[in-house]
Amino acid sequence: VQAGFWSLTLAVFFSGLLMLPATFCMGANFAYLVAANRLYNTNVHQSDRAVGRIYAANTFGAVLGTLTAVYLFLPAFGFIGGSICFSLTSLMAVVTILVYKRKLPPSVAGVVQKVEPKQLRSDKKPASFHWLLLLFLTGLFGIGYEIAVVHDLKQVLENTVYSFANILSVYLLGAATGSWWYQRRRDKTGEVFRIMRMSLMALSIFPVINMLLAVLIASERSAIAGNHWHFGINLFLEWLIAFLFFFMPAFVMGVLFPSIFHFTKRGQTGRAYALNTLGSTLAPFVFGILLLPILGGQWILFLIAVLYTILLIWLRKKLHLKWIGVGVFSLALIAGLIIPKNPFVQTILPDGWKVLAQKEGYQGSVVVTELPGHRGPLDLPMRILQVNGKFKMGGGASFLEKRMGHLPILLHANADTVLFLGLGTATTLGAALEYPLQDITGVEIQPEITSVLPLFSEFHNNATKSKRTQIHTADARNFVRRTAKKYDLIVCDLYHPARDGAGMLYTKTHYENLRDILSEDGAVMQWLPLHQIVDEERNIVLRTFLSVFPEAHLILGSYNAQTPVVGVYGSKEALKWRMGRVQNLLYRGKVRSSIENPSDLSNSYICGPELLRSVVGKGPLNTDTHPRLIFDAPKQVYRPIEDLARQNFEWILDLRREFPSALLSMEDPQLEARLKNQWNAAGLYLEYLFLESTGKGNQALKKLIEAYQLAPEFSPARGKLQQLRNSNEPDAGFLNK
Repeated sequence: VQAGFWSLTLAVFFSGLLMLPATFCMGANFAYLVAANRLYNTNVHQSDRAVGRIYAANTFGAVLGTLTAVYLFLPAFGFIGGSICFSLTSLMAVVTILVYKRKLPPSVAGVVQKVEPKQLRSDKKPASFHWLLLLFLTGLFGIGYEIAVVHDLKQVLENTVYSFANILSVYLLGAATGSWWYQRRRDKTGEVFRIMRMSLMALSIFPVINMLLAVLIASERSAIAGNHWHFGINLFLEWLIAFLFFFMPAFVMGVLFPSIFHFTKRGQTGRAYALNTLGSTLAPFVFGILLLPILGGQWILFLIAVLYTILLIWLRKKLHLKWIGVGVFSLALIAGLIIPKNPFVQTILPDGWKVLAQKEGYQGSVVVTELPGHRGPLDLPMRILQVNGKFKMGGGASFLEKRMGHLPILLHANADTVLFLGLGTATTLGAALEYPLQDITGVEIQPEITSVLPLFSEFHNNATKSKRTQIHTADARNFVRRTAKKYDLIVCDLYHPARDGAGMLYTKTHYENLRDILSEDGAVMQWLPLHQIVDEERNIVLRTFLSVFPEAHLILGSYNAQTPVVGVYGSKEALKWRMGRVQNLLYRGKVRSSIENPSDLSNSYICGPELLRSVVGKGPLNTDTHPRLIFDAPKQVYRPIEDLARQNFEWILDLRREFPSALLSMEDPQLEARLKNQWNAAGLYLEYLFLESTGKGNQALKKLIEAYQLAPEFSPARGKLQQLRNSNEPDAGFLNK
């Protein structure tokens, strides 16, 4: 389950084996189309020229398939239904061939029936080694180029399924258009050498141009990444960025393929196409898995520019290229050396912050930054972990991250083995070390994140060196399926449902797998970022969770109206709070700074399974065969966070209706009364936060005062009043009275 070089290599390899029947037929299809065209066309020169037209038509079809799959068939019908739709289109192709064959002239049909395999072979020597090798290398460099640019664009784009579909469609569109242009141009001029020479020269400078583009895009990152636009506008913007980076390089690659193909001999179609595809197949291993973590996207682009320049020098005589031409285009390499190689890192640094570490990896870029000399909540350093410049962990968020570890442990109270899926700074996992747990396991998919965890030792209580903890670099779904251990408690981190396939961590199958590795009294806590999803997606997640864990309760992460976080806690047995056990856990050693007393636990309670089930209602689930979140959640990722937070926070207030007396297991009625009193005060404080976020300051202040008057020991209300009293705001002067 380790997410290292070999595991990724094996994953790609076995994925390829699963797709082999279909891809084998696709590869043979192109070779047969070219061979059939040469067979029907007695004019050798005209039949060779048709390769560009065939390749263009085939690639235009791939563009259409990409867009219809992601935007139409898969969202509407899921993976199974979408596969059936494309199977029907293949059936249409078969019917078309049968109909076309019937309409062939008798003379051609007779040739097709009588042709022997040896007639398709060349009676001349095989194509020159130079051209076959060039087809292989251009396939290798072309996909390597795409991998490097996609890696860099992750810093700018939203990285949803639509982002990658747009990139792929632009890349294919460029290649198809280039091949079509070559066909038209070749018909008029026939200057194959000149076209090939100009193509290779262009490809030697395009990587450097894209390096410059990355610097320009990075400088305008804040404007491009704005989340105040409509979904359609942002999709167009992402498509435009992909167009700037990919269209012209892919266009030239589309020109280059049929121009090289021109020099292959009749009967060598399959071999030539196979070598080009083999290069494309090896590119993810060479550039993506092997070189990307070492060099990063920008240095890979520079390397590809060097490799294309070497090709120019190697083929200089065959292409009739003068040394001065090679020298002029080699100047691009000098320019590439002086272009900043990490343009996106500087744009995420506010004034005074510095970079402590930067790692390039398979999932993107990981950067650790710090504001020297400053301390944040809980007296922790102002140190932040950022993934692709978007997800920020640590710093001021550490208070919430600690509570996300404390609350599920206190809810279970008897857990001894705990599994954390998703680590970030490991602050949540580190909270578990403050309890007498014997076995704490953490799983993080990005090795770059686990490598920088020592920089956050103050955040996670030195978890990386503790004998009680085990940290695995692995995919969460794979780890859960393969582990033989049983866990008393599983804590699932905040996965953004719209990005990088994270929606698969909210499917029914995944939750069933979690249930299977729970002990007899085990429980699962799934944290949800309500400021990142709308009500429909939120209800899909909760409905899916309830289908596996009927005993599900909703828990508030922290008092925050700007970025509200809730946890849905599902257990095999009915939830019962053992308050005596909770008190022993809390006061063992030192009092936790993010959890003060048992009332912090009860104050966080929102509602139980009956109310939750009635609110989410009946509707679709998120399943492996129809992962709705992957396609639905991205439509909301561009909405302002403030709107999503406000709507979901109001939903929380509506659900928080009754103190959960039935869950308490205690013999002290006075303690129950105090807990209920504080629970009501917490409700008033939440109303204060909501009214304040909507700009209703006077009404909000009344709620805050009511919360303090009801329970002066409720520290959030007391602390906020003290803060207002010490402020210089004119309206806060009366608080001194």
